[in-house]
Amino acid sequence: MLRNALYPAVGLIYISNGMQVVLIAWLALSVLELTPISVGLLMAAMLLPQVGLLPLTGRLADRYEPTRLAKVGCAGLSVSHILMVAALHITSLNTAVLVVYALCLGFSTALFLPAKDKAAVQLLPNRLQRALSLSSAFQFTGVAIGTLFAGFVDEIGVTGVLIVQFLLSALAAVYWGLIPAHVSFIEHGPNKVADVKKPSIGAIYAHGIAMMKRSKALSQLVVLCAFNGFMQMGFAVVLFPVLGFSHWDFNSTQYAWMQASFSAGAIAVYIANAYRKPQQYPGQSVLFCLLYTAGIAYAITRGPTLFGSYGLIFLWGAVAGYSASMSRVLLYSVTSNNMRGRAAALYQMVLLGFAPVGSIVCGLLLEFMGVHQALYTLLAANVMVFFAFLLSRELWSVKQASA
Repeated sequence: MLRNALYPAVGLIYISNGMQVVLIAWLALSVLELTPISVGLLMAAMLLPQVGLLPLTGRLADRYEPTRLAKVGCAGLSVSHILMVAALHITSLNTAVLVVYALCLGFSTALFLPAKDKAAVQLLPNRLQRALSLSSAFQFTGVAIGTLFAGFVDEIGVTGVLIVQFLLSALAAVYWGLIPAHVSFIEHGPNKVADVKKPSIGAIYAHGIAMMKRSKALSQLVVLCAFNGFMQMGFAVVLFPVLGFSHWDFNSTQYAWMQASFSAGAIAVYIANAYRKPQQYPGQSVLFCLLYTAGIAYAITRGPTLFGSYGLIFLWGAVAGYSASMSRVLLYSVTSNNMRGRAAALYQMVLLGFAPVGSIVCGLLLEFMGVHQALYTLLAANVMVFFAFLLSRELWSVKQASA
């Protein structure tokens, strides 16, 4: 029952998320005609609430049943979508309305992320790589379906897309409610429900720092995560819509296929990871993904054809998916079970904490120097960080945990 309900619960919310990716980019660039800097600030507004809340929600995922927390997050997302529908009927679309919508999405997503990962790890004891990979495969399958559906925004309208997102998020909340309490969620010990002592936000941040001090591998992973948040996620959320809508002159349908290509690459990797032999040293895979990303960025600067661009975006998705999958395996391999909710929250907090800065920097580069210069910056930074991590063998030597 747990497994059968969790996969649709993850997939449905990410169908809505995929629609959101296309919708916000289309509204920002095609309807409001925002500059790249403004797009960067908009994406930063969507990510910042998650940074502030993730330490608390990670603690909650360790203290209570993560399925309940995920259900609340899905309900919050559904309310955000229906409030956006109401706002568009009361007033016309403007930048302020879009920013408030982005903030609401960020708050609700912060509740969902650590709970989703904590629940996924309970699915397949002793098969950590498969549990995380299958959960992510459903996630990106949902994103791919959502992006393709949102490509018809010109035909069905913004309100139609938002109503579908509302229904999907509400249905996902129902599925999370169907998942029964699992013994590992409520067992006695550090994460038992009866422990009602609530630490302050400052104590939660201090606890995350203490975790890093106790583990050199975790501290290095957090540094790498900060770079990936800044350079991979932060750049991508601004670079992709500008690359698609402005540089390649895509319409909403073509941009939807571009995003679907990225998701398809990630899906292929996640499914392969779920059924392949576990990667003994996941840290090595994560670091080599930096070089692969640099190569893809260089190829894009050479002016690919339409189908060539889709192919490169597919490869980018595959590399990003493999890096994310192995990063989470690496994270869970250096932390104990009763700390994994907080470790996942720390990971997401750092990733998302640096992403808004990367979004703004990418917006500045695109505004004043152009798409090619932004891609060359991405290329150079990835190569330099790869060689910097060659100086330390800490991440290279971490073996994958069994659970």
